[in-house]
Amino acid sequence: MPIIKPKAEWTNEDLAIIELNTKACYTLAYAFSINEYNKICRLKMAKEIWDSRSINYEGIKDVQLRKVITLTRHYESYHMEEGEFVDDMLGRLQGLLNKLEALGQNFTKAQINLQILNSFPRVWEHKTTTIQEARNFKTLALDKLLGILRVHEVHLQNMDH
Repeated sequence: MPIIKPKAEWTNEDLAIIELNTKACYTLAYAFSINEYNKICRLKMAKEIWDSRSINYEGIKDVQLRKVITLTRHYESYHMEEGEFVDDMLGRLQGLLNKLEALGQNFTKAQINLQILNSFPRVWEHKTTTIQEARNFKTLALDKLLGILRVHEVHLQNMDH
């Protein structure tokens, strides 16, 4: 909120608030591209700048809800594509999870691991079932799971040749 009194009447507290606002405005301005800067350069208060860009980047709540619903639907129907490598598949999933997390939708390690294991085609069924039964997949680190799956991927590729 701007200080609405003559400059001669400003207190030390008013000056400190103005200084903090100025620093915040400069920090925000330097974070934007020239196109984004042109959209905010007329704004004087850091809160105005923040609110202006928040609406643009985060979207209004209805848009966010629709994004969450759409991305969740993609997550739930997620599967390994024909001829896709494990690393590529997990890269796609990670991108999807990052978008969902940015919108406040989080999944547990167990949910993610189960989704990964359920995403493989039928030829992988033996291995994914073994992982679920033989290991505590609920707490299995993603990189450890990825390593196990990569080894099996190489095994399957060797069988094809």
